[in-house]
Amino acid sequence: MRLMWRLSLVVALCAGILASLLSCAKKSTKPEEKKGLRLYTGGCPPIGLYAIDLETREVVDSLREGGGSPKVISRDGRLLFGNTGYATIKFATHPLHEVARLAGGGGLNFIEDGTILLRSRTASTGPSAPVTGALEFIDPVSLKVTRVDSIPAYSVGSADTVGFVIFKDPQDRVVAYDFRNQRVLDADSIYIPDGEHAIPFHLALHPAGTQGYGLFGDSYYRAWFIVFKTPSLELEEFYQLAHPFGDVAVSPDGGYVLFDDPGDTWHGYPGAGFFVYDVQARTAREITIPVQRAVATPSDIVFSPDGTKAYVSCGAATDVTIPVMVFDMAKLEFVDSVEVSCVWAPGTIAVGPEP
Repeated sequence: MRLMWRLSLVVALCAGILASLLSCAKKSTKPEEKKGLRLYTGGCPPIGLYAIDLETREVVDSLREGGGSPKVISRDGRLLFGNTGYATIKFATHPLHEVARLAGGGGLNFIEDGTILLRSRTASTGPSAPVTGALEFIDPVSLKVTRVDSIPAYSVGSADTVGFVIFKDPQDRVVAYDFRNQRVLDADSIYIPDGEHAIPFHLALHPAGTQGYGLFGDSYYRAWFIVFKTPSLELEEFYQLAHPFGDVAVSPDGGYVLFDDPGDTWHGYPGAGFFVYDVQARTAREITIPVQRAVATPSDIVFSPDGTKAYVSCGAATDVTIPVMVFDMAKLEFVDSVEVSCVWAPGTIAVGPEP
């Protein structure tokens, strides 16, 4: 009996010591370090691709040749996709290098929780090849392509998990396409109240799939930011702009739409501008771009992964150092800038976590 009691005591002591050791091990484990953000941009000259640490503002990696225009980055920050010439390029970011190419270029977006790369292939595959639009669903790992040739697609707007996309077709109509069930939900031209057919140039979709937004123009050098219902494509409201060749992006929480207007001084319209559309209040207002430049032209708009910041590439005709402006989504104002001296004029940009 005493022997059994002693054995039980030994077992209990050993269990206590083991629990204590495990507790100490947990306490000594280093907390997971929060990853920083990287800004990817390309420019010419010199042709290349650059990764910039957004905390230190230093170039931490680059491809001096064979880069391209970065467009989208995976959620873990390890895969980057962009366009150059007649191809879409897949890059690995740690270290930065080219992995593979797909013939043809076009708009790029991640959908379905990042498992599908959506491409509207609107660039030709070579100098003598025709320019054709095609909706393509690409596995970002294997690069296997599923193509919808029956509906030429341009200027695609998408949201992560709503199951449909919007795009412009060859008749300059807006099309809502259910890609899960492979069917057209609606296809229609959008007319402003004076009866003019508005031609879509850039489209975006609300995360809930309830509204679409776009930069539209017509044959009389007029331009608008237009809000319409989706997937029914009914006009809701519009705002006059100078030029339809800017960018439009919806915040991840769906609260705001950011869009820019590069201006059109050739036809007597005002210079460049940057705007915020409040989805709930249904109002748009212009935000001053705090850049002291002879020409300040906003171009590409992307959001940080957590949606708290937006980054706006801003070119200037007279400077070698070009800023990427930082827009605070809580304050709704520009709060900082990233000087990009490694390129002459950053166009498209991508922001993602450090790989």
